[in-house]
Amino acid sequence: MNLSLLVQETTDITDHIATLWECVMRQDAQVVVETGTARGDSARIWAAALALTGGKLWSIDIESPAAGWEDAFHLQYPQHTLLKGDSTTMPWDLPIDILFLDSDHHYKHVLAELQHFAPWLRKGSTIFVHDSNHAEGDAPAPYLSLGANVTEAVQTFTRPHKLRWVHHPGQWGMIEIPITKALT
Repeated sequence: MNLSLLVQETTDITDHIATLWECVMRQDAQVVVETGTARGDSARIWAAALALTGGKLWSIDIESPAAGWEDAFHLQYPQHTLLKGDSTTMPWDLPIDILFLDSDHHYKHVLAELQHFAPWLRKGSTIFVHDSNHAEGDAPAPYLSLGANVTEAVQTFTRPHKLRWVHHPGQWGMIEIPITKALT
């Protein structure tokens, strides 16, 4: 499959498509949760991969997508559910195979998301945190410090759990955290 066809144009997620897709296939993922939906670029990747594994995607965003987006997306990917609300307080009760964080990139919010969903991550699951590498010329001025915030939140979260993480360079960077033990 030509994975580049899944996004309608080059976006900040384009460099990471193969990594995300391969993770779904390797894990035979059944439950993916993403925070921060925006235009649905990453949702399209998750949903297409989950169509092959028989899994489901939940997208959580505090803002509503563009008018008509949800209906059109759901027709193409019926395994997708959009939940409107705050990802740090969204009620949840299913084990998660893959957690993809791409909403508010401030330190406190990223850490709160990690802590909120940690009890639902099982051994063998994976967390991805997007936008870990904003640098001068890489992003508009208000976002330059956000990569450091994301990385600091990941370090704060992983340290007590003794988890290792990998940074994927590319469009604004992405951190991958393999979950090697239950976090509850």
